[in-house]
Amino acid sequence: MITDDCGQRSEKEATYTITRRSDVTTTAPKSTIKDQCDLANDFNTWKALFSASGGCSPIIKYFVSIDGGNETEMTSIDNVTAPGKVWWFRKNQNRDH
Repeated sequence: MITDDCGQRSEKEATYTITRRSDVTTTAPKSTIKDQCDLANDFNTWKALFSASGGCSPIIKYFVSIDGGNETEMTSIDNVTAPGKVWWFRKNQNRDH
């Protein structure tokens, strides 16, 4: 409430409500073994099965390893093409940014 020197009053009320965020949900394909002749189209289909939704703007990180070597952190796998070797993907979501 606000009152001035002339005795005038004004009263306002406002509410700021925060709703619960949605849970982060992820999906990933199953591990797959394919003949090299089948790789190109099948790899792109397999890669498209990674997804995430919900949460508060989750940051998705992919960790890619070739033949069990050191992992490379990537924020997108859009430009990753069918490998001539075995690749391994691990997806990690981090809501802190």
